[in-house]
Amino acid sequence: GTLGYAAYLVYNNLTEVMRRIRNKRLWFAISLVIYGMSISGAVFDIIRAPPPFVIGRGGLMLFHPQSNQQFVVEGLIIGGLNLMCAMLAIFVYRKAPYWADSNNRKLVLVAACFAFSLVFSKIRHEYARKNRWYMR
Repeated sequence: GTLGYAAYLVYNNLTEVMRRIRNKRLWFAISLVIYGMSISGAVFDIIRAPPPFVIGRGGLMLFHPQSNQQFVVEGLIIGGLNLMCAMLAIFVYRKAPYWADSNNRKLVLVAACFAFSLVFSKIRHEYARKNRWYMR
């Protein structure tokens, strides 16, 4: 039924389908989604179904106090920070050196490297705070 019809449509429009499948931006986006899902602990969240966050005596807790547990929001925060690092690294390598305005090229490159350093230090700080054995 439906699968046969889909195969028929793909076969009759093979040139267009292949053009779309070979799109670098599509695979870049798919790669970022897979990277983000794996680095954020999404599989852990799906299997264990932790709460998004907890409101306790100390107030709002976004990060689980135990190193072998996590809240959903914690994974999203860390995943987002890692994606920011990845995007900044790609920007520094692929875009900044070819910035159209040569007067601002160095400024853009330094700003992107500085932003990468800030985001990476935040990830490292949160990891060390959660895993007390790290950085002793």
